[in-house]
Amino acid sequence: MKTILVTFLIFFYTDIYSQVLNLATLIKKNDPSVFKVFAYDYSDNSISQGSGIFISTDGIAITNFHVLENADSAYIITFDNRKYLIKNIVDYDQKIDLIKFKISTVPLTNFKPVGLNTMIPSKGNEVFTISYPSGLNLEGGSTVSKGIISGIRNIDEINLIQTTANITHGSSGGGLFDIKGNLIGITSGTFANNFEDLHANLNKVIPSSYILKLKNKLNISLKILKYNFNAENLIFKATEEEQRGNYEISKNILLSYLMNNFNSPRAWMKLGNIYSKLNDQEMSRMHYNMAIEIDSTYFSAYYNYAISEAEKGYNEFARSLAEKGANYFINSQYYYVLGYIELNKKEYSFAELKLTKCVELINKESSNNKYKRTVLYELAYCKYKLLKLQESKIILEELINSYPNYGFPFILYGDILYDLNDSIHACEMYKKVLLFGNNKEKKHAQNRIQELCN
Repeated sequence: MKTILVTFLIFFYTDIYSQVLNLATLIKKNDPSVFKVFAYDYSDNSISQGSGIFISTDGIAITNFHVLENADSAYIITFDNRKYLIKNIVDYDQKIDLIKFKISTVPLTNFKPVGLNTMIPSKGNEVFTISYPSGLNLEGGSTVSKGIISGIRNIDEINLIQTTANITHGSSGGGLFDIKGNLIGITSGTFANNFEDLHANLNKVIPSSYILKLKNKLNISLKILKYNFNAENLIFKATEEEQRGNYEISKNILLSYLMNNFNSPRAWMKLGNIYSKLNDQEMSRMHYNMAIEIDSTYFSAYYNYAISEAEKGYNEFARSLAEKGANYFINSQYYYVLGYIELNKKEYSFAELKLTKCVELINKESSNNKYKRTVLYELAYCKYKLLKLQESKIILEELINSYPNYGFPFILYGDILYDLNDSIHACEMYKKVLLFGNNKEKKHAQNRIQELCN
């Protein structure tokens, strides 16, 4: 009897060890096939983060359509921390929520594609996911989650897989794999329609068979995709109106969008931005909080909320929001918030350090960021207050060359020249603002001219 029991125990623990070892082996095998995706708008502001899967050795890959739908540019970071730009879109299907793309590569670069299992899995089958939730920074590894197939749903004539394997913000476009390590689907979101159901583990996956339906060879840029496709996209329209200063119009578009897309944290966050610009602090806070309630890992909501609060002087509250966002993803916005807070407090040395780090990250994240001009100006202002006049001049000259129609750099440059006893050229700088500056900048320049140039 003892011999039988010992044999059983050896078999039992060997089987468990074998399962664990097998899963670890499969993860090691598939990790090189999964990568992070970072998408940016026309101003090179970060708009989304997701995951993606290589399906060929020459850099053809798949992610969710919604990860790239509003992007003007995007890049990926592979598991070995290499960065590649997304070169063009090969094919897409918004209804299915899949997009196939090609990355820019050097000759003879090979990638590791996944093996596809295009059969619809059975309910109860064990599965695992590999993806990159946005809680990880650029150097972070993938996240793995185990679960089972909990259901198969047919919605609008599309078969969808339901799984208990956990996914979250940033997992969109990641992989769901069977126990042999083959890709059975692309992780996409949740089936939950109401806020109270968001944590019910009703996770949605698009079957791999739909990847084979993307047969076109469009080879179009992200910008063409965006502007062709988003003519009727309400969030896109709302963003355009916000950039034009039409805040009430933008607000109404977003409210209309939320009627049918209640669980969109991005729309709630954008409404928070709108109400902040309309100086309605109570409504602004309510909408930022709603974005965070829907997706507690949505780092952009924390940072936008923090900037809004810092602009109103609520420095410690803004700092706490920025730190919460940093728990999920650290980017240039995080350091901008910290720098802005120190600037508010007139702690110019600390502000200089944070804003310098912010500029470093902006240069890594994008090449033409309109948000960068504000950061550069505030960094130049810090150096001016610290009497680092030559360093401030260098930054301002870069800023003026890059953004010649931005008035405040000329005003600060004029102040520096005046402090260097070059009043003639200082007044020339102030007068330039009168040619192209906005009303606020012109008024500021006129005050300088009356004060210093007469």
